[in-house]
Amino acid sequence: MGKILRGYFVPHPPIIIPEVGGPTRHRVDKTIGAMQRMAKEVATLSPSTLVITTPHGQSFRDFIYLPDQEHLEGDFASFGAESMHFSLQNNMTLLYDVQRVCEVEGLFAGILTEDEKKHYAIQPTLDHGALVPLYFILQAMEPIPILYLPMPYQEIDQMIKFGQVLKKVIDASDEQVVFIASGDLSHCLNESAPAGYHPQGKHYDQKIYQFVETLDENILRSIGIAEMHDAAECGTRSLATMWGALKEKDMESEIYSYEGTFGVGYLVARIQSKEGVLDCE
Repeated sequence: MGKILRGYFVPHPPIIIPEVGGPTRHRVDKTIGAMQRMAKEVATLSPSTLVITTPHGQSFRDFIYLPDQEHLEGDFASFGAESMHFSLQNNMTLLYDVQRVCEVEGLFAGILTEDEKKHYAIQPTLDHGALVPLYFILQAMEPIPILYLPMPYQEIDQMIKFGQVLKKVIDASDEQVVFIASGDLSHCLNESAPAGYHPQGKHYDQKIYQFVETLDENILRSIGIAEMHDAAECGTRSLATMWGALKEKDMESEIYSYEGTFGVGYLVARIQSKEGVLDCE
């Protein structure tokens, strides 16, 4: 029987990669240290597969796209680090099972034909939302298969439901899984932020921080599309999907770090069952 060992909510700024950020990266040393801690813990947990949700893969508003490339590749060339290349195996068994259970549960999700991929100009590459956490994890352990899931632009309740589908699939498998939910918080925390300043940014980050700290699902479900838009966030749907996959009666969390140095909220945290699976401290 399969199990989700632990979940991590992590940011994905390429600037924290040494080959990309250079000395500038040390302005977010707390985030870097927290990502290194996360990676060491993942290695200690010895999962057989990583599930990675990302807001920057190719996605749709009304459809959960399931990339079906057997080998997933990506790099940081667009960020000036052309020498870095990643190649990982896609867990096709889990992928097909997710497609099947989504159909049973009434979720509009699936694999696209080659003609459909050409029509929508879909490229079989890993985005930086997946690559940044993978960079740190692969510093700590050998590559293992992943289930790469771009997040659609849907309401929180639908993403929680999708997470519950993932839990059902993993529970029925033989996989020992660590769930990596990749997402930055608000991109408008100050005047120099990528999206400019918006007062909703800090309020949104406070709500996400409070949710992760308390695991009060009502806080997460209270975040609507308009609020996400105003905060210029990119992590809510990843977090909601992971929460749907993880949530049980007795859960616990720990926030490893939070920073907003560059006007973008970076939160690193873990969520798991209180019964625990392994002490990684």
